[in-house]
Amino acid sequence: MTDSISLETLKQKGNKAFSLNNYNDAIELYTQAIEIDPNNAILYGNRALCHLKLKKYENAVSDSNKALELDQNYAKALYRRACAYSELGELNASYKDIQDLMKMGQTTPEILKLLTEVKVKLKDVFFKAISEEKTKRALDLDPNSIVISPSYKGPMLGDHMTLEYIESMICHFRDQKTIALRDCYQIIIWANETFAKLPSLVEVTIPENRVLTVCGDIHGQFYDFLNIFKLNGSPSETNMYLFNGDFVDRGRYSCEVILTMFAYRILYPNSFFLSRGNHESKAMNQAYGFEREAKQKYGNVAYDMFSEAFCSLPLAYVINSKIFVVHGGLSSKTDLKLEDIKKIDRFREPADKGLMTDLLWSDSQPSLGIALNQRSISICFGPDITEAFLENNNLSLMIRSHTMQQDGYKIEVDGKLVTVFSAPNYCGTTGNLGCFIRLTNELKPEYVTFEAVPQPTK
Repeated sequence: MTDSISLETLKQKGNKAFSLNNYNDAIELYTQAIEIDPNNAILYGNRALCHLKLKKYENAVSDSNKALELDQNYAKALYRRACAYSELGELNASYKDIQDLMKMGQTTPEILKLLTEVKVKLKDVFFKAISEEKTKRALDLDPNSIVISPSYKGPMLGDHMTLEYIESMICHFRDQKTIALRDCYQIIIWANETFAKLPSLVEVTIPENRVLTVCGDIHGQFYDFLNIFKLNGSPSETNMYLFNGDFVDRGRYSCEVILTMFAYRILYPNSFFLSRGNHESKAMNQAYGFEREAKQKYGNVAYDMFSEAFCSLPLAYVINSKIFVVHGGLSSKTDLKLEDIKKIDRFREPADKGLMTDLLWSDSQPSLGIALNQRSISICFGPDITEAFLENNNLSLMIRSHTMQQDGYKIEVDGKLVTVFSAPNYCGTTGNLGCFIRLTNELKPEYVTFEAVPQPTK
């Protein structure tokens, strides 16, 4: 009888302490009562409510569990556990408890309010998960998870890029064969890592006794691309190259071109450079063939990897502080400074307008000023715009690409603007020459033109 009185007294004192918001005192009193009657579900339920008020949600779950062990129909304990689960982010568990409450006929305003809150949280979590899934990068894939078929007879990439691998890969491509999917993934990932470290505007210095060759559009013409190396020497630490965008689309061998470029970029990060063109974008790749080719040869994931890597490509270069190289041209910003280009957040698809888009898309024109571009995107800039940009940035020459030239190159603005195009007999129909520009540290351009080479017929 004494224990019973003491138990009731402790319970009442606990309830009073709770009503006065003295939750720690209430927990102590309920705990003393539980020591007297460890099978009393209400005591655990009351202590769980105190823990909830103190935001000790794990303890609230523990006491609610004990209360429900003792009385599975104890609705208050079930509700308190649902509240604790919701606060802990265990939303499915909370939702289940609420559903069980409603099966018991419990539809109080508090329970219905909790149900609404949990549904909102579940919806938020769902859309967050969808968003995170969308932002997962294909480039985060582990290439080592790809198994190479025992029947594969091509080159095998080790734990680093080598010249021997590149030469074997090129021979493999000449035979119109694809490399192992694992190697394709690895090359794109390694190349992207080198691009991502660079600013949007890269400064390059040509050391003494070295040559930097600037090439224009290649557009998937793999055999003409290789002919550049035959004529001018293969890339090396002393034989430097800068390919000025539009590596892919239109031609049949865009994958071969871009994988070879990426491989050389990995091997020679200080002497082999790539700038982004307007065709290094999803919209153009979908319309002009690279998406279809990449998916056919290496699958959807590889195409996504290429697209992500394209977004890491620098937008422009400055050579020896004097020559500006960009794929398209200048912008409607008449006081454009190199610092403006450096500040561009380039890690994205090009927008419909803006400085990044102009650098990739704009064209030169003979008339002064700025006009709308017939391409229906970006602008055309006149010789006055070119001269002002060069003067404002202490530059002497601008090299661009982007536009097919019948002679392979075109010199404008009294020798201050050059367009270079490196895809001869463009699309197999135009009969134009290709061109590349050789530069020593004296910065006197040497223009080398070349004809198209025979293409495979199959």
